[in-house]
Amino acid sequence: MKTVIITPIPEFCPFEPGARVFVSESPDVPLRLAFTPFLYLRSDHLQTQSEKSCISFYLIRESEEAASACLHCFEHENGILHSPGRAPFGGVQCSEHCSAQEITWFLNSIKCWLRHKKGMQLVVKTAPACYQPGLHSLLHSSYLSAGFIVEQQHSNRHINVADPFEDLLHNSEKRRLRKCRVTGFEIPAPGSLPVSLVYNFIHACRQQKGYPMSISGAQVEHLAGKFPQDIMTFGLMYDGKLAAAALTVQVDQHILYNFLSDYDPAFRHYSPVVLLTKTIHDFCKKQGINMLDLGISLDENGRYKPSLGRFKEHLGGVVSEKLTYTLHL
Repeated sequence: MKTVIITPIPEFCPFEPGARVFVSESPDVPLRLAFTPFLYLRSDHLQTQSEKSCISFYLIRESEEAASACLHCFEHENGILHSPGRAPFGGVQCSEHCSAQEITWFLNSIKCWLRHKKGMQLVVKTAPACYQPGLHSLLHSSYLSAGFIVEQQHSNRHINVADPFEDLLHNSEKRRLRKCRVTGFEIPAPGSLPVSLVYNFIHACRQQKGYPMSISGAQVEHLAGKFPQDIMTFGLMYDGKLAAAALTVQVDQHILYNFLSDYDPAFRHYSPVVLLTKTIHDFCKKQGINMLDLGISLDENGRYKPSLGRFKEHLGGVVSEKLTYTLHL
């Protein structure tokens, strides 16, 4: 494996960080990290994100062996690079001890290398701000200082699991939760439903509503086979059939992402997703997971869907921003 040491041109940074930037056109680099990477930034997950080769950048201080920051991207058509490939987010992840100057220097080094390689544009989809609030502010200022612009800004919603679920709910959702409880929905054990069954159910529900799927069944099966500890199924049954279901992804030990969920339109008046969300919330609490990420609220055309945003708010979802940056090289 070929690893190259690079430094930015002098006028990029008067600050001398005492560090070097390594780049490798493979995600499987035998480097230790000074932090625990999110699932989507792990080398085993990066290998599932694209048929194209992954370009990985690492910031390593001269006095340390472990990398203090990393960024992974994939080249698409016409010299446009994306971070991530196929995943909810990519971007820079770094140690909490990094400074804004270091990360700006790191990004400028990446910009220099990509320009040399004739790249045209780098698009970076980042994690919701709630994942690491302090580092989000630092990274945001570093992206802007390095010449990135904010291309998209979405409102993300998450639930703080420490709060009792029913205390989070809007009165309307409390009534729906009580209605679900007396209706007789059965709750299978978390993870007991086959991934294929849950995916096919959600796909059928989306088809009835005219909504596309963001991922194929084959891709979900592959990910579930590769990351069996990180992909979890949840559901509600009525009379032996699924009424609502969800596929979740454990992003790290503290965060569970509600990746796909839906309900049978026949149960619309019960709003079974409220009870389903309580089931996932209860699971998180038992597992010591602090945050349930409900994601952004978009319609079938990728535009903000107010009704879905309000529903997540009524579930107790706290809003935070989720940004996509673009760097024109």
